[in-house]
Amino acid sequence: MAVNISLHPLVLMNISDQYTRSFADCSEQTRNFGILVGSIKDRSIHIQNSFESPSFNNDGVIQLDLEFIEKRMSMVLEIFPNYEFLGWYSTGHYSLQDMEIQKSLINFSEHLLYLNFNTTLTTSEELLPVDIYETHVIVSENITNHEFRKVAYSIETTDAERISVDFVSRKSAGTGGDNSQYSSDLNNFLSAMRLFKKRLSLLLHLVKNNAKVRSSRKIMRKVHEISNQIPVTPAYEIDRELNREISEELLVVLVSAMTKGSYHLSELVEKFQMMNNERFD
Repeated sequence: MAVNISLHPLVLMNISDQYTRSFADCSEQTRNFGILVGSIKDRSIHIQNSFESPSFNNDGVIQLDLEFIEKRMSMVLEIFPNYEFLGWYSTGHYSLQDMEIQKSLINFSEHLLYLNFNTTLTTSEELLPVDIYETHVIVSENITNHEFRKVAYSIETTDAERISVDFVSRKSAGTGGDNSQYSSDLNNFLSAMRLFKKRLSLLLHLVKNNAKVRSSRKIMRKVHEISNQIPVTPAYEIDRELNREISEELLVVLVSAMTKGSYHLSELVEKFQMMNNERFD
């Protein structure tokens, strides 16, 4: 099993959104289930994303829709070929019966992780109500038993995730997304650049229009020292960097549109198949 387990905020946001929608529809606490996906690199697991999974009650035993999971996982791998099936998650109180779900998913991966988002806690502590478990096999007197053991994990975020989480948190708090930390940093940077340009223009004006300043070697040495500290970037490098950033942003928008279109197309195909099956039946 991997030594380090990193949990990304997008997974927590997906689970929270699923639970909130479910609670709003039912007006009571119900358990929600889904699948964890991500990447494995150098004995480190990165839980980067998740998707919801339907569930049903079979004689008191909760089971996940394995056919749905297989179809959705194939769609995920088409878009993110580096992702792997890492495990599953649930909301609500952790139960020993969850081991049956763990066993039912063993065909997808040999080493499954189980994330439990405990929505029943009412504590005011700042710790996340999230625990991650792995399966341990215990053999005693020729009897094989499976049990969950809690594993340590850390929260890992990228710059894009930090900006998104900050934006969503401010929107949900009613403070407005335009006042995010990212926007504040950009405004501070813009103000600093304007002040720098203003002072530089003033210095240039004094040197051009004041003969006494130009005749003073002490002042001109200081001006020369200041000018040497200003980084000079050729125009073609600025254009190249700007074009690269624009291309990356357009690529992200294109991939997002293709992903959304692929999802809707898959839903449309499934509906047509259901209609054809009902017609022939």
